[in-house]
Amino acid sequence: MKSKIKLILGNPKLIFQILFTFFIIFLFKLGSALPLPFIPKEFKLLKILGLIDAAPSKLFGLGIYPYITASIVVQFLQKLLPICREWKEQGQIGKRKLNLLTRALALLFVFGQTFGMIQKTSDSLAVCFLIPLIAAAGCAILIWFADLINSQGIGNGTSILIMASMSNNLIDSLKEIKQNYYDNLFTNNFDPKLLTQFILIILVLLLFLIVTVIVQITSLKIPVQYARNQSPSKSNSYIPFKINTAGVMPVILANALMQPFKMLIP
Repeated sequence: MKSKIKLILGNPKLIFQILFTFFIIFLFKLGSALPLPFIPKEFKLLKILGLIDAAPSKLFGLGIYPYITASIVVQFLQKLLPICREWKEQGQIGKRKLNLLTRALALLFVFGQTFGMIQKTSDSLAVCFLIPLIAAAGCAILIWFADLINSQGIGNGTSILIMASMSNNLIDSLKEIKQNYYDNLFTNNFDPKLLTQFILIILVLLLFLIVTVIVQITSLKIPVQYARNQSPSKSNSYIPFKINTAGVMPVILANALMQPFKMLIP
């Protein structure tokens, strides 16, 4: 452990990459706390009541998820549209075109998603167009942040921003558990039933965590047999097949497909 710490401290470039990544995360958290201007009061009320949750009330309210949805859509288009298939086969030039298409679709998704929600609570056409434009600009900034992490920071920029956005929901959930259960357990009105519920919640969360890790790392090893003779000392080769090959992509795609229906609900 000490040798690893010395290795990190002795590498100025690595230290810069780590600090730069944390700086981008700080900017992301800062933008996630900035409210969008001209938000109607009715929209804020519906947001508090939980009747709408698809459009942002903050600058980075939608996070990087529209970009991920656009990436999945572009992957489907490569199978369906001949021009996208040609771009895929053009090397770096085609990759650049597909990247531009992905970013354009991401901004379009943010604009349409936000417009569909704002127009329900505002009669002003200027507000209905201005707020989605600002939200789309916020998404463009996040895509730029992800590119900066890829080039100057550590790790995959998109994955790091997803983790940063998910941490908000995790912290809120932990605060709610602490407020509803933990704080009440140490008051004068001790309730054994409340203690049982608190223990069950912790056990269920740990169970979900263990199952997720097991499913993620478990793989089926298919042995490979060669026609030529091999010495017994050589280890057998195998092809690993993961149980969960798709990861969370099906969930993200299903959520993206549900967004247009949410916008159509009056």
